[in-house]
Amino acid sequence: MNHRMIRYIIGSLIQMEAAMFLLPAFTALLYEETVCIAAFLGSAVLCVIGGQLLIRKETGGCDDLFLGGLCQCGGLLGHAQYLRGHASVFQRLLPQPGGRAF
Repeated sequence: MNHRMIRYIIGSLIQMEAAMFLLPAFTALLYEETVCIAAFLGSAVLCVIGGQLLIRKETGGCDDLFLGGLCQCGGLLGHAQYLRGHASVFQRLLPQPGGRAF
């Protein structure tokens, strides 16, 4: 079972729940019910924090390729490393020597 994917989905659902808590908080604001505003906003904040804890990913090494040439540690990969990760795409786009372009 892929526990990381399950944690990500549950974290996303908890964050959507936090967004839904803002609707009754806005309604309580319209009716000037300060106790209810604090309760709904507090619940929303706790849901956002809990969702973020579940969604965050473990950091690995800089060998992992991401779109745009970024590695997980935030540094830019070299041009050769980026092309090596997407070699199959570029091989199809570039013309072969002695052959036709398409």
